[in-house]
This record gives sequence, structure tokens and C-alpha cells, in this order.
Amino acid sequence: MESFIVIVGIIQFFVLIIFFQIAGNIEALRIRFTSKNPETWLKKYQKSISLRRDSEALYHLQEFVWESLQRKKSKAKYDSLKSEYESAFTSLGAEFPIYPFND
Repeated sequence: MESFIVIVGIIQFFVLIIFFQIAGNIEALRIRFTSKNPETWLKKYQKSISLRRDSEALYHLQEFVWESLQRKKSKAKYDSLKSEYESAFTSLGAEFPIYPFND
């Protein structure tokens, strides 16, 4: 009887470890999919601006522009983003990125 309890305890321990591994993988997937969403980066940019974290704001704005261009690879989209966010890049002490695709 005691050996049965020990075996059940060991199995429960391994199940608990596997549960935490699976939970960590799900979190990694959630982070990966949300990082491909431009709106996520725009929200992070707005938060960084509100908290006066200019270096973080610049990074988030750059990622927003990049992911937006990856989603729709057109010169029109680039021009739209440039007209809207070029002043924000300038105020953060950077230049708006160049068009990354060859048309």
C-alpha cells in the first residue's frame, strides 16, 4: 500500500512538471502571435509616450511600422504611415524608416 502511494506521488509530480511546461509553451505562443499584430505595438507606443519612456516609444513605433508594412507590402501603405508618423519619429530623435521593399 505504501509503495502504491509513493508511485502515485511520483506520477503526480511528473504531471505537475509537464503542466508547467505546457503552460510556458502556451505563453510563448501567445507572445509570438501578439507581437505580429501592429495594433499591439501601437498600444505599447502610446503607453510609452504617456509614461515618457522615449527610447521604448521609439522601439514600439518602429515595430508598429514594420509589422504594418509586413502585413500590407505596398508603397501606398508606406506613404500613408510616413505622412502620419514621420513627425513622431522626428520628435523622438529618429528618422522615418526607408521603404524596405523593391518595387
